[in-house]
Amino acid sequence: MSLQTELLVSLDKKVSEIVDRHEKITNKRLWMPTELIFGREINTSIPPEITAMLVLNLLTEDGLPYFTSLLTEHLGESSALRDWTRRWTAEEDRHGTAIKRYLHVSLQPEQVIAVERLQFQYLRAGFNPDWGRDPLKLIAYVVLQEYATQVSHHRIAERAKNHCKVLAQMLWQIGAEERQHHQVYLAFFKHLLQCEPDACLVAFLSVLKSFAMPGEEISEFAEFSRLQATAGVFGPRQFARIVSAVCDTLGLATLTDLNASGREAQEKIMKLVKVIERAAQRPLHQGPFSFSFLQEPFSLNEQK
Repeated sequence: MSLQTELLVSLDKKVSEIVDRHEKITNKRLWMPTELIFGREINTSIPPEITAMLVLNLLTEDGLPYFTSLLTEHLGESSALRDWTRRWTAEEDRHGTAIKRYLHVSLQPEQVIAVERLQFQYLRAGFNPDWGRDPLKLIAYVVLQEYATQVSHHRIAERAKNHCKVLAQMLWQIGAEERQHHQVYLAFFKHLLQCEPDACLVAFLSVLKSFAMPGEEISEFAEFSRLQATAGVFGPRQFARIVSAVCDTLGLATLTDLNASGREAQEKIMKLVKVIERAAQRPLHQGPFSFSFLQEPFSLNEQK
């Protein structure tokens, strides 16, 4: 049995407690996508930048199968962690479904088809970061990614609230659940860190060095990302704050009793955090944006 598998077995004893706490929160109001849209007044003329940023977040949601597959490879047919991946899948599936339904109502049919082509392109390419089939790296990645997704949903909601309250409320609902998922994976990683801090630090460093949001395989990903960064929704500045907050919450800088590989990873993580913070201060590239499904280039209506 590998160290990673041993750690997952150890984690399984803690998962039920963590997930039970999560389910008590989510079961109080187990919403469904249709509830957020059906019978409500939807503005079909929202600014193009909001639509484009929403499409990127849809693609992020569509990457879920690639996250769960690595975990399930290391689990038996019956385990608390496998049960959690099913719960997570069920909750996450509603996020993408809600966004798709909103786009179906707010866009022209040919635009929806263009978005669906992007979805097909992304899912066909897959999401295959170089994690060496290491579930510790997966969990470290999701800790950061779920936090980033929550920030992105909520900041798009802020921009949308004066244009379409239905969209803003939907994104607040989705973002709140992404935040809860972040808390679950953060609790998982905290437990693993207590069991094997050296391996966890090495995994966290590897993820931090190559972190990218899901969707980079699609042809327009760089343009989507530039738009979100320029709009202040999600980019280097937001990522720097997320990394700093996660490192502080996990206490990575103050861990002791590490072996040589753990100490080296710890030192490199702290240096990399500073590099990420400095990079976040660089000016962002301005200029018009162009997405094939929107047909015409546009500039941001306002800067935030």
